[in-house]
Amino acid sequence: MGKRKNRNTEAYYQNPTRQKWIGWIVGGAKVILWTLVYTLIVSLPQLYVMYGSLLDNTWITILGIVSIIYMFVVSYWFYRRYQKKHPENVISLTWDDVLKDLGIFAAVLVFKLAMSYLMSGIYGEETTVNDEAIFGLLAGNTNILLALNLGLTVITMAPVMEEIIFRAMISKGMFKDKNFTVAIILSSIFFSSMHLSGNIISFIIYAGIGAGCFMAYWRKKNINDAILIHFLNNLPGAIMLIFGLY
Repeated sequence: MGKRKNRNTEAYYQNPTRQKWIGWIVGGAKVILWTLVYTLIVSLPQLYVMYGSLLDNTWITILGIVSIIYMFVVSYWFYRRYQKKHPENVISLTWDDVLKDLGIFAAVLVFKLAMSYLMSGIYGEETTVNDEAIFGLLAGNTNILLALNLGLTVITMAPVMEEIIFRAMISKGMFKDKNFTVAIILSSIFFSSMHLSGNIISFIIYAGIGAGCFMAYWRKKNINDAILIHFLNNLPGAIMLIFGLY
């Protein structure tokens, strides 16, 4: 009876359809869990930016340096953690890869400009709620360390951690890099949901950015392609934050 029960149990879990559903459920749970963890991790530099102006210059300097080191260490740890688990999905970029990624990024820029123009015409809004919230964290404070922390956050932690969670963990973790259509839709929706949107067009803008990053990843199943697209997308905003050009 014991052997028969074991055989039945093995057959139950070896069923391809059941394995697929289990993979989706477990993979989806990991995406949600890591999204919550990421939200907590990234909130620490944001809290420093929000309340740093209440501190004296000594503590602003000390905590600002600690915060910068923290975001680089966490980003590197998360990247290396994924690389050790999935080395086949973390490959050095060639110049050909970079050129193709730049082509995808150019398409993302055109899409953003077109949708932003449409959003302005319909809703009268020039920027997304998410961008306004990020720039609003400084609240007019011109301290360079506060601005540097916020600017570095969007080009270190955001590209690395968000791409691994919303691209790699969904495509690889849930679908074994096999179901492009479902994976890109879920990836884009998850990604956009993490960014504040005041209207449907704003939501579509972030979903489109997510789709561009996903297509960059899917080309060679290489997370570095997606990270590069995300970095380039956030770079202008980071420069504006750091140098007060907003």
